[in-house]
Amino acid sequence: DGTTSAAPLDTTQSNHFIYSENINAAYVSYNRILRKADFEVGLRAEQTIANGNQVTTNQQFAHNFLQLFPTISMDDSIAKDHDLGIVATRRINRPTYDQLNPFRLYVNPTFYLQGNPYLIPQNAYSIQISDTYKEKYTLAFSYTHTINAITTVIFPLPGSNNIAEQTNENLNRFDTYMANFSAENPIGKWLNVIVGADAFVNHYIANLSSSPLNSQRFVWDINDNNTITLTKNLSLEIDGFYYSGYDLGYLYLQGTFTMGAGIKMDVLNHKGTIKINANDIFWNDVTQGTTTFANFNQTIFVRRDTRFVGISFTYNFGNSQASRSLHSKGGAEEEKDRASKAS
Repeated sequence: DGTTSAAPLDTTQSNHFIYSENINAAYVSYNRILRKADFEVGLRAEQTIANGNQVTTNQQFAHNFLQLFPTISMDDSIAKDHDLGIVATRRINRPTYDQLNPFRLYVNPTFYLQGNPYLIPQNAYSIQISDTYKEKYTLAFSYTHTINAITTVIFPLPGSNNIAEQTNENLNRFDTYMANFSAENPIGKWLNVIVGADAFVNHYIANLSSSPLNSQRFVWDINDNNTITLTKNLSLEIDGFYYSGYDLGYLYLQGTFTMGAGIKMDVLNHKGTIKINANDIFWNDVTQGTTTFANFNQTIFVRRDTRFVGISFTYNFGNSQASRSLHSKGGAEEEKDRASKAS
């Protein structure tokens, strides 16, 4: 009742999640050069042993599986200014630790976030063909077939249509066809333009909460980064990003446009740098969309503090090459990234 230190434990407001994961891997590769073509074949064997325990609710799970991940690639200078690349691979993407934690985080009385301890890694088989012209312009086409695709879903709490849950689920199948174009084009000595554009056709197949899904949708995006050199020590950067929509199968987010700008000044004989940058200047990077299940439709609108102005100062005391080596990433960096991602 709050009058003593021995208040009863509220399991709905408590979180004690114990997770252990051991990954054993071995990798072998073979490389050979034939004329102007560079061929490489690789194979990685990987065993994952994972155990999770949400102590407060006594939810436990254990996984132990062995998988093989082959990679085949070819890089061929087919002409003086053209470089052809072909890559075929199988990859694994594991759920983040937050995505596995079944603790409920309430946003409001009718909506909460919750991890899914029964998520399994998704496996993707992909092939990509690309052509790079004069090391500046790249056009690529790819196809990816994903099994047990991990995606965000929002559906009603079983037994209640007034409370919605956001979690992650494995969908049966996800196929995506993608075309990508990128270019880096210096204009004189004062302007450098980097442009990228993607076009996707996404196809989802799933059946969650008695709602069969067989959807196909076209989406695209474009980003532009411009660096303007004003003086020897002063430069300006302007960037913009637009996407037509974001397709997650049961959840579709509407498109939006964001724009940022920054200025950089080198000082103290190029050992110091002052940067001022503004992000999402027009504050229109909002999350807005719809989710649809049988007998359940919900509209989503979320505005976060994405618009900000920052200023920073850095000073290099020593050798720049030594500084870069100190910050090099180790083999465990990918797993550290998983730990830092939210569900």
